[in-house]
Amino acid sequence: MNCFNGWARVHGMRLRLLLACLLQCGIWAASATERFVVPPAPGLTSTPPYTDWNHAATNIQDAVNVSSNNDVIWVTNGTYYCWSNSAYSGYTSMVTVVRASNITIQSMNGPAVTIVNANYPYFTNRCFYIMSNATLSGLTITNGHAKDLATYAGGGGVFIWQKGRVTNCWITGNTTTNGVPTDNSNGGGGVYAYSGCELLNCRIYGNSSTNGYLGSGGMLAYFYGNSTIRDCIFSNNTYGGAGISLLTSLYISNCTFVANNNPVGNGLTLSLDANNTAYTVDNCRMIGNVGYGLNLASATNGLVKNCQMINNAGGGVFLSGGGVISNCLISSNISAYGGGIYCSHGTANMVQNCTIVSNYGTA
Repeated sequence: MNCFNGWARVHGMRLRLLLACLLQCGIWAASATERFVVPPAPGLTSTPPYTDWNHAATNIQDAVNVSSNNDVIWVTNGTYYCWSNSAYSGYTSMVTVVRASNITIQSMNGPAVTIVNANYPYFTNRCFYIMSNATLSGLTITNGHAKDLATYAGGGGVFIWQKGRVTNCWITGNTTTNGVPTDNSNGGGGVYAYSGCELLNCRIYGNSSTNGYLGSGGMLAYFYGNSTIRDCIFSNNTYGGAGISLLTSLYISNCTFVANNNPVGNGLTLSLDANNTAYTVDNCRMIGNVGYGLNLASATNGLVKNCQMINNAGGGVFLSGGGVISNCLISSNISAYGGGIYCSHGTANMVQNCTIVSNYGTA
């Protein structure tokens, strides 16, 4: 057994033991059932309700279909492919989790060895559609493609609805196309989130979107519910790292937006409607993006603090609303106007205790 497999087995055992302890102590819901998923293999007898490894499901959707509130679906090592264009409950997705609340889909040994592949361009499906407080954890989510839907045509990797939760996932190589360029219901090659979400300890990289709304290659979010994005990396996404339109509060902490490209996009774009929604961006890094490191587009009531905007080829910060920039390092950025910070005419912004150095304007 090599070192990685040994670590992976121990890590998986610890996860199982933790959930067992929660069940024993009554912390986990008493009605929760564990179900199991393995890759297809010769001689395997897959029998509902998939409550042991000997009769495990061979695709995630089958396990979801028999699950109830609070169930945990364990997915073992392997690559799970999509083999058809699937439409479930009106949504074109490889795996759709809508039937029950608080379902958790959890890999045994993490995203390096547990891969969900929607098989684009052979088939056109996003990888996951989740809602009702469902959780995805420990998966690589790749090759999803969202296209030509009348509304909500985003989220080639994951579409999150009604406070879904994604933790410790690698979301890469997903796309969305043919959305309306100025429509906030389209975009987000990797992730589209609507009505609140938690995105924790994830890597969102190498995704793309053709519509460019808010700079949404990695993620597009249109939030009606309170949301948290923490300990995530957005990198090498086309049409920007993350574009977020806010209607309720948002907290982004300890995230990195690096090497996202296309002048239409930025490292991170925040846009608010007229509700004076509060947001906080804390201890984040916007580095080496093509476009602004941070674009506060009409984001009037928030705080950006303890952040670094460095070496962005479109400028460090674009301000066209209100908000406060505090205790930030803005360095070595380049733009035609305002290499460090560009303040749009008529805005009332406050920059406090920041270091703004070695930026360059070309005009």
